[in-house]
Amino acid sequence: MKYSLLSILLLICLSCGTVSEQLPNSPEDYQVIPKPQSLKMKNGQFEINKDTKISGSEQLVNEGIYLAEEISLVSRLSLGFDVGQNGDILLKLDPAIVDEEGYNLSVDVDQIIITGKSPNCVFYGIQTLRQLLPPGVNAVPKGQNIKVP
Repeated sequence: MKYSLLSILLLICLSCGTVSEQLPNSPEDYQVIPKPQSLKMKNGQFEINKDTKISGSEQLVNEGIYLAEEISLVSRLSLGFDVGQNGDILLKLDPAIVDEEGYNLSVDVDQIIITGKSPNCVFYGIQTLRQLLPPGVNAVPKGQNIKVP
């Protein structure tokens, strides 16, 4: 009996890892302002937990610390920011983005990438991410190429 209960618990824990990849999303999951120029919805969610790492370049330290604080407020998890490119949530600059206030937000089950033309644009992407993460919820709906001005 002891082993069968343990086996059932183990099976439940193992199956929970793939649930976030299969959750269907709808347009209501992407109610953000400003309205994205383009949005490609996908099933699944990125789950934020105590092991989630936020990283980016030295130019984005202020934005990274701000994002860590904001996520900590809604998730009640203590997250930090590290300079580098190895985060589960990655902040990047791309001067090739055409629009002066443009950014891209890409959410997958294993990583979120916010790419902006400037640090201000990355900040705008963080604001969109915040809208996708309602208070008390530690998951962000998966979507590729959420492009804004």
